[in-house]
Amino acid sequence: MPEATERASPGLAALFGLLSPDGRHSILDLGPAQGRQLLLLGRYARQIRVAGMVPRPSPREPWAEVAEALAPNRRHPYDVVLAWDVLDRLSREERPLLIERLEQITAPRALLFTIVEASAGATPLAYTLVDVGRVAQRAAGPPSD
Repeated sequence: MPEATERASPGLAALFGLLSPDGRHSILDLGPAQGRQLLLLGRYARQIRVAGMVPRPSPREPWAEVAEALAPNRRHPYDVVLAWDVLDRLSREERPLLIERLEQITAPRALLFTIVEASAGATPLAYTLVDVGRVAQRAAGPPSD
């Protein structure tokens, strides 16, 4: 497994400064539940749903079906969506399908916290929450064209 590089994330620290573990926020994490990230998000266990969309569930399972399967929160729409590496893994045709589904299941002023790769030919990265305001990134595959 490639070595991870830790980075500060002031935006992430600000996001967690807004959240309260008292249950008044509804959080959707589109990534997998794993490691330290799971421990840190555990303080929001009553109000978070982890969808596990990254890595791609299966090459045979279209993203449209995965996005459609995202269930709404029964108590109230999601206030916060964590979407690290998700948009980069979708085709141009699939991105609007996920965004449309998120629009259906989130509150009108929901926050979308996303990380996207901005350069062509870059190595895809995987991000893991290390602490409030810190993320680790590591290579998650060969460079793309």
